[in-house]
Amino acid sequence: MILTDITNRTIDVINKKATREKFFSFISHEIKNPLNMILATMQLIERKVDQNIYPEDILKHLDLIKRNSFRIMKIVNDLSSQTKIELGYRDFNPTNQDIVCFIEDICESVRDFVDINDTSIVFDTDAEEIIVGFDCEKIEKVVINLISNSLKFRKKEGAVVLVSLTHDDKFIYIKVKDNGIGISKENMDRIFKIYERVNDDRSIIKEGTGIGLSLVRDFAKLHHGSISVKSEVGVGSEFVVKIANTLADENKIKIHYKITKEERLQNIAVAFSDL
Repeated sequence: MILTDITNRTIDVINKKATREKFFSFISHEIKNPLNMILATMQLIERKVDQNIYPEDILKHLDLIKRNSFRIMKIVNDLSSQTKIELGYRDFNPTNQDIVCFIEDICESVRDFVDINDTSIVFDTDAEEIIVGFDCEKIEKVVINLISNSLKFRKKEGAVVLVSLTHDDKFIYIKVKDNGIGISKENMDRIFKIYERVNDDRSIIKEGTGIGLSLVRDFAKLHHGSISVKSEVGVGSEFVVKIANTLADENKIKIHYKITKEERLQNIAVAFSDL
């Protein structure tokens, strides 16, 4: 007679089942809501066209359709990135760039979106130029995601987001600090878990996919780094992403990342679509 301990295998099956249930619940809720909003808005437009309502009113509805379309695009993009990571597809293309200029450009690009949400943004750095190997597309997503996160949990008045860059011989540190409502100790244990949404009752924004911070963590790991957070309820939060301060092998660089101003603004609009 051969006895086999299947305890670990059983636990693994249970965990995978729980993850699948969270995934299907996520899909049902997150994609269905903006789709329903789009369909309802289109019906309103059809009625207004039939009644010859003036175009300005229709434009408001079209803006609502665009924002919800961006929300769906954000969900699909995040799911695609997460699926690639889970399947072991290492989509990582670091190039040697000035990360100071790169992150400052992102901060300037989001400024109008931040202003609309009654918040100010400040960029600070400990060096005028730092050439380092990093995946531009992924670091852009990291920074935009963290700024978006600060806006979700901002205070109603006097909200400030400070993006800073420091470095030492081993690492580059990207910090995003806010004076928002903060994160409770209970929620801090959950924020980097996939499909976990921390919708604090005190937060202004109640939406969120539960994928963003998980992706930020995974993108930091691709750069041989990590992410950490310090937060105090009622005071604010500080996220610190560190990436290796090394140069990329020029012989292994596949594609040099290029993005137009219009493309970046659309990426930001997608990322901020749930604000």
